[in-house]
Amino acid sequence: MKFKHLKGFSLIELIIAISISTVVIGGIFTILSNVNFLEKFTTKKSNEAIKIAYAYNLLKNDLSNSIPGIINDKLSINLNNQNELTLHRVSLEKNSKIDFKIIKVRWHSKNGKLYRTLFNFGNQEISNEELIHDFKQEINFKIEKVSNLLTSHKEGQMVPSLLSIEFGSGNAEVYTFKVGNNL
Repeated sequence: MKFKHLKGFSLIELIIAISISTVVIGGIFTILSNVNFLEKFTTKKSNEAIKIAYAYNLLKNDLSNSIPGIINDKLSINLNNQNELTLHRVSLEKNSKIDFKIIKVRWHSKNGKLYRTLFNFGNQEISNEELIHDFKQEINFKIEKVSNLLTSHKEGQMVPSLLSIEFGSGNAEVYTFKVGNNL
């Protein structure tokens, strides 16, 4: 009887093959874990950008619908200590095409958080206070330009036509808003 000598892999060839496949699998695992980290990071940054855009558009809407002048013997747009902005604005009543109402809106910052509070006109009771976003940095309001309307308050304050909001100190991000339609 004749025996056929079968050829197979030697032990060294098997060790080399296992080593190479281990390196390839380790590289693939590293790439996939980095992709997962980047996906979480970009999702977090995207959500942050959405919240900032929401705050920007909400403040822009409030300021563009603000009422210039004096209401209840007070300025309708008032800046207090650079961290509190109070304004009166026109709002469309829900489920109505014609019914407008005046609401008082107070924007204020506290510990790096930006809040928006709504009041019914002539009422000091809070009807809705909302945390807009936690920016985790200093937030200040600033009057950039005064309106050329002849409306002024007893204390000599004028109605602003451009307002800005600054995030951070030193190298701050600044967003500027037109107040109403009175430039």
